[in-house]
Amino acid sequence: MDKVIVLLSENWHGNTTETLWVVPWFKENSFQIKNVPFYVKGISLDDIIIAEEIDGIKFFRSVLKNGGHSTYRIFLNENIREETFETYWLPLQNLGCTYEKAFIRFYSIDVPAETDVNKAYVLLENGEKNHIWDFEEGKFGHELS
Repeated sequence: MDKVIVLLSENWHGNTTETLWVVPWFKENSFQIKNVPFYVKGISLDDIIIAEEIDGIKFFRSVLKNGGHSTYRIFLNENIREETFETYWLPLQNLGCTYEKAFIRFYSIDVPAETDVNKAYVLLENGEKNHIWDFEEGKFGHELS
């Protein structure tokens, strides 16, 4: 696997870049995203991107093809216990969603292309309504029907 650096359009909690794992794609300078982004907006798991190599470092330039996944970020509210998080997370997991954990209260959520994104969104809203987490959209990548 390779890495691609994405320059963030705005400073996000002290971060100005994010490094994503990628694998080469068929077209020259194209790569498939292989992890769930934490900070970048507009890129999701399995998207195909174009990158430019400068001095041996690959930099993101554009999205070539949408992979169909959607990305959300959740921020656990203070004093939420692991068991409480798991109770609210389990229905999302049962839909096929996965997460990557950046640090103790910050998670990046992948909603796969085959998952009903509307059901996932309702569950994310439920966690927010019950003061378990706050959430935001990183990318809506699902096809609208």
